[in-house]
Amino acid sequence: MTLPFRFRTPHAVLLAALAAAACDVPTKAPTVQSQLLIPVSGDSVSVNTLLPSSVGIAGNSLVAVFAPWHSVHPLTQLCAQCTVAVRAPKPAFTGSVTDTVVMPASVRAATLASPMTVSIALTHNFGFDPTQPSATARGSLVLTLSANGTVIATDTFHGETPWIRGSSLVRTLTVPAGAVVAGPLVFKAVLTSPAGDTAVVDPNSALTVDVPTTTLAASSMAAVLTAQPLPPLHFFVNTSGVGPNPRSHIKGGVLTLAIANPVSASGTVTLNFTGGATSITPRTITLSGRAADSAQVTFSEQEMQSLIAGSAIQVTTSGTVSGSAADHVVNFQPGGWIRVTPQVTVTVSY
Repeated sequence: MTLPFRFRTPHAVLLAALAAAACDVPTKAPTVQSQLLIPVSGDSVSVNTLLPSSVGIAGNSLVAVFAPWHSVHPLTQLCAQCTVAVRAPKPAFTGSVTDTVVMPASVRAATLASPMTVSIALTHNFGFDPTQPSATARGSLVLTLSANGTVIATDTFHGETPWIRGSSLVRTLTVPAGAVVAGPLVFKAVLTSPAGDTAVVDPNSALTVDVPTTTLAASSMAAVLTAQPLPPLHFFVNTSGVGPNPRSHIKGGVLTLAIANPVSASGTVTLNFTGGATSITPRTITLSGRAADSAQVTFSEQEMQSLIAGSAIQVTTSGTVSGSAADHVVNFQPGGWIRVTPQVTVTVSY
């Protein structure tokens, strides 16, 4: 059977008192201090509540969305010699275009929980088919997506089908599960077009790139956490088991909080107390950003007496938290919890 509270009496104090009694006639009873442990209910809050607004939850994954993008690249960017409008045998050329893909707001990196599919539509209004410029010539279009200089997806079109003026060539880049997507991403298209039949070469023609909304599902995500409100935590101190004898000898106490902080958030949190015989001044504690953190609040004799006078004291938190690193970036994982385990230790003097 678990008792609602228990005493801890230092043996040294009792032995000293007995030794003194054996030698001298005491003028008053010795003072003995004990510690009374009062049960307190803990509480927890999901780290999902601290996610930036650009990040959601789907099943066991963190989800973010890339905005669609559209870019236009003139023929002269691909073909250095195509500077004058002319009808002539199409020259051979190799050229490339690049686009920078911005990560979703507040997201710095993500480890994919499942493959990410990027659909790319490429459309041109050239006076020729760049990958089938003649009946026998065939070119190629190589697409890549890179993160921090590392290619994470690639696709190649070898002119297997006609790519006529005004039609969209739709290709897919697939980033495998487990890949780290870190921004900004760089999309690159390398077009190799061989010499071909006589055609209109117009420097004002262009290649356009269109990519719709793209969703990533991550098993973990590095994202910015800045001044995010921490949902209230509630602790209930059960003082009903404290009898009248220890109540009359209470001299003070300490509230100790053991904090499991998987996102290493830091900030100042206010503790508000209700249910006492008199009002208790709110206290503030500091989260240092350690994964295993702790904090203490000390109560005077008067405050502890006020708390004990109630039968169910409630402690409620409020505050904001940020990432403890200089850039405020923390690592989120779905299903994580910030857990607080409190304990009240009361000093009793007889």
